[in-house]
Amino acid sequence: MQAYENQLTWRISASALDISTLMRERPAAEQRPPNDLRSQCLTQGHLSTPKAADGPTISSTITTSSHSSHPSFSAQTSGVFQMDVLAIPADRHKGWYLSLMAPNTKGPKFAWLDPSRLYCNSQALADCVKDLLIPFHNNTIDLVAGIDAMGFILGASVATTLGKGFLAVRKAGHLCVATQTQNYTDYTGRNKTLEVRLDVLNPGVRVLLVDQWIETGGTMKAAIQLVERLGATVVGVAAVAIENTEGGKWIKENYKYSHCIPEEFQSLIDRKYLESFKNFNN
Repeated sequence: MQAYENQLTWRISASALDISTLMRERPAAEQRPPNDLRSQCLTQGHLSTPKAADGPTISSTITTSSHSSHPSFSAQTSGVFQMDVLAIPADRHKGWYLSLMAPNTKGPKFAWLDPSRLYCNSQALADCVKDLLIPFHNNTIDLVAGIDAMGFILGASVATTLGKGFLAVRKAGHLCVATQTQNYTDYTGRNKTLEVRLDVLNPGVRVLLVDQWIETGGTMKAAIQLVERLGATVVGVAAVAIENTEGGKWIKENYKYSHCIPEEFQSLIDRKYLESFKNFNN
């Protein structure tokens, strides 16, 4: 094996059970993708299982060539690294962009996770949209509706990819035209109202509803009610993740859905904590 340069030494906090999943010391170009998706994500800085008990701190040196196919990482002074938000790995396995999501650093009144960091990476956004659309390849979609506010970003990207129009489902009080409204309770427990204009959703129009994240399901359920009340058809629901709350399960049981979380990581999302959060310093 030829010599490789640009050594990057880093430390990984991991439980003893995670040792076997650490990346082997060989060039990225020669690494075979793990047979297990969980191992694949772990070795490339993605999600990892919650630590059951304090384990040893593992010191490891990874040697990469200057033309490595692995994503670049920004080293932190603490020795812990996080994925560079603009890095594009050569091996873009499904869900690779999930490692770009950032933890909440502002307290309990905010969502526990910030998925929007992945939107800053053009390839991550494109791959996320591509993955979300896989289940709907055989469906007729006339219109994409995104929910205020982060659903606007993902929904508009989905609409552009499909070559379809985009409808904004807004929080009440922002549209200056006649609207249909629907009350709901959001993930924080606050009572709110969604609204949508009356001149777009008609019988026969097939709509794909998109939001960034579905936690309690209250917001998405309100959007579904708005679409159906105006006579249009909900083709399906798409989000980066759908948590297995009562509302999330209701959506999965009653509508075609799509999200980007591998099944083996669903329980971590439902517990609202990812071990990879320890790699974030900002």
